[in-house]
Formats: sequence, structure tokens, C-alpha cells
Amino acid sequence: DWAALGWTDINYFNPYAQIAILWTREVITDSNLKNLAQLNLMIKDRDERLLFVHSTPRQPEEWNYIFTLEEAEENFSSFTEKACFIGHSHYPSFIEKNEKSRLAAKPGPLLRLEQGCQYIINVGSVGQPRDGDPRACYAIYDSSSGTIKLKRIVYDIAKTQEKMQAAGLPLYLIERLALGR
Repeated sequence: DWAALGWTDINYFNPYAQIAILWTREVITDSNLKNLAQLNLMIKDRDERLLFVHSTPRQPEEWNYIFTLEEAEENFSSFTEKACFIGHSHYPSFIEKNEKSRLAAKPGPLLRLEQGCQYIINVGSVGQPRDGDPRACYAIYDSSSGTIKLKRIVYDIAKTQEKMQAAGLPLYLIERLALGR
């Protein structure tokens, strides 16, 4: 979003991402730009003790990733909420910090939030999963049961690829959709 707004330098993006951002800047409406400009980097739900951030809670404007437990550990100290929902890497995962401050990757697709624990939840990606599963991925938080479930749905990848090709987007971006990479 920040790249589409021109708020992030795209010179460090890979060439394919640069092309996609430049295309987005050409086709995005003024209304959509205005909406994007009003979004916060982090959103807190104080009632449920949840934090939502695109990249990381530690430095959301730096667009870093959380792939490892070490990277997760660096970020747990940056929030006090029960769970922090992230995306950015497009790789769905659950990471738990228990009451003894030990970190563990938790298997999915269902996670029960435990008392005294804190969580980083990567919700995956509706548009471009990168975990080898091309289906769209999203998370559902059920406050009554204290669970988070990763859900997958099939979508028409071929149709999406046709539209991307018609828009002149790079073949690399088009082909990777079917691979979930």
C-alpha cells in the first residue's frame, strides 16, 4: 500500500515487484489512494487484546519479515496484546510464546489460544500464497472459543492469470500463482 502511495522507495524491490507497483500506480483510482492513505500501520482491538499489522509489530514501517523463531522473538517484546496478526511474507503460520517465554511454531490449521501465552499469527495471503499451496488463505478468529483457524479456498487461478497477462504483468508473477510461491 505504501509503495502504491509512493511512500516507500521501490528501488530495493525485486524487478517484478517494481513492475507490479508501477502498474498499480497507473490503474489505482484516486478514491482508492485516498482510502489507502488513511490506513494505520497498526490497529489495536483493546477489547479482544489483538494487534493487526501488515509486516511486523517491532518496526512496521520497515517492512521486515518474520520467518524464524529468532525473528519472532525480536518482535514479541514490541506488543502486549494476546495475539498479533501479520501477513507480508504470505506464509501462514502460528508462533506461540508460553508463560516461560519459550517460543514454538504451532501446527495448524487450528490454534487454541492458551492463558498466559502470546501469539504471532501469520494469516497467509488471499492473493498470492507462498507456502506451496496456491489456494487463497485467510484466518478466522473466534472470540467465543478462543481459537484461530486458517482457512483455504480454491479460486480460479487460470482466470486470474489471464487477467494479469492482459494487463501486461510479468510472466514470473503470473506463473507463480499456480505454484503457491
